[in-house]
Amino acid sequence: MRSKRARAKRGVNITPVLVAGMALGALWLVGNAIQQTDSMLPVLIVGAGLAFGAYAYLKAPEKSMRQKLSVALVQHLDALTTKRAQLVHRDAYGNQQMKRWNAEISHFLSSVLLPQLSSREANALSRHGENLVAHIEQEVARHALSNPPLQEFSETMSPSQYEAFCAEELKRHGWDAAVTKGSRDQGVDVVASKAGMRVVIQCKLYSQPVGNKAVQEVVAARNFERARFAVVVSNNSYTTPAQTLASANGVYLMHHRELAGLENLLSNSTY
Repeated sequence: MRSKRARAKRGVNITPVLVAGMALGALWLVGNAIQQTDSMLPVLIVGAGLAFGAYAYLKAPEKSMRQKLSVALVQHLDALTTKRAQLVHRDAYGNQQMKRWNAEISHFLSSVLLPQLSSREANALSRHGENLVAHIEQEVARHALSNPPLQEFSETMSPSQYEAFCAEELKRHGWDAAVTKGSRDQGVDVVASKAGMRVVIQCKLYSQPVGNKAVQEVVAARNFERARFAVVVSNNSYTTPAQTLASANGVYLMHHRELAGLENLLSNSTY
């Protein structure tokens, strides 16, 4: 990576010299044209041609860089879509937070695209980095609409992937759901709302039955988020003490396969 950046810096120094040389060449050709004819048409033709050539020369690295980006996006679009589902979340005020996702896009550009670029292409990348982040977000968001991420549960999921999987499962059934992360999450992994119902959800990817702690955490989260409903979702079962504590505190304990029926469950809630 360091050598690539070093080459990019050298490219910044070389490009003005090349452009200046082309400009001097243009002046020489225009001067000759003026001496050899009284007509200005050759001068205009020569000037326009050189101007177009200089423009094409300067734009060529950006064009080839964008072509390489398009290829890289096709190759990694599914992985990026999954990452977006994991990293885009809502804060305590309901605002969509993109910071971690934008950082992931920047990491993708530096680790996947940059090593493929020439020094001039790398300079183009540095000049257009912010626009490229917005472009990638647009492409990945569009892809997610037709190819929803995390559609199936897998035992190899990480805890963060499981949280995103639960949020995406709720979205597929009409919920406005988002993973929430950060120092203010207060023990809630997913916040979801639909038809006036607001629910906080703890997602537990466990290899053994879920205990009391998850119930305690989601009760605290419900109070903090001022939600009516609290749910713990897991791939596993629940201990008897956890079931007793949940019943006493109006907490629903579910398997992720039951998320499709969450709206009916809460609509008929006795809590």
